[in-house]
Amino acid sequence: MLYSFRDGKIRVSVKPYEEYLEFEISKAWFLGKAKGELGELILGEKCLKITFRFKKHEEKLKVR
Repeated sequence: MLYSFRDGKIRVSVKPYEEYLEFEISKAWFLGKAKGELGELILGEKCLKITFRFKKHEEKLKVR
């Protein structure tokens, strides 16, 4: 499943270049709290679950 995220909308391809679903999430409560980038989308019969990817901060080890 391919998707794109632009202008607060997620567009999910059902059939390439023919059919797609569009979800407006620009006013969703979680966007201000999510610091990562969009990850995997899980499309259910009645809902869309959005996962986010977070980058791990690498801590430098002190060498003695």
